[in-house]
Amino acid sequence: MSLVGTRKIQRWFEHSDMKRVCGMFSAPNASKTIEPILGAPVSADLRSIAQAFIVLQEARHEADYDLESFWTKLTAQELVKVARNAFESWARIRRSHEANVFALALLSVKLFDKDR
Repeated sequence: MSLVGTRKIQRWFEHSDMKRVCGMFSAPNASKTIEPILGAPVSADLRSIAQAFIVLQEARHEADYDLESFWTKLTAQELVKVARNAFESWARIRRSHEANVFALALLSVKLFDKDR
């Protein structure tokens, strides 16, 4: 895929939509909503990826918008570890059926939310 094509796909993603999808994949009741599509329980790796996205996005919002928040080197290192672990989890599942379903959910959430 060309760089221009990649940028067009990147622009399709919105963090609020991604957080909503991640919430569905990491929720305790994912068995009701996601497992029928996957045909299996959500793996620990995918659940970890979804949870990491939520944690990291919330941390970024706090860092950007909460003027009273205080960040230590240790906190930053912990968040880097969360991100690193998510990338390691993705490397393990990226060619799996569940990774495809997750990616499709991230891309298609807008298609099912026409009221926005």
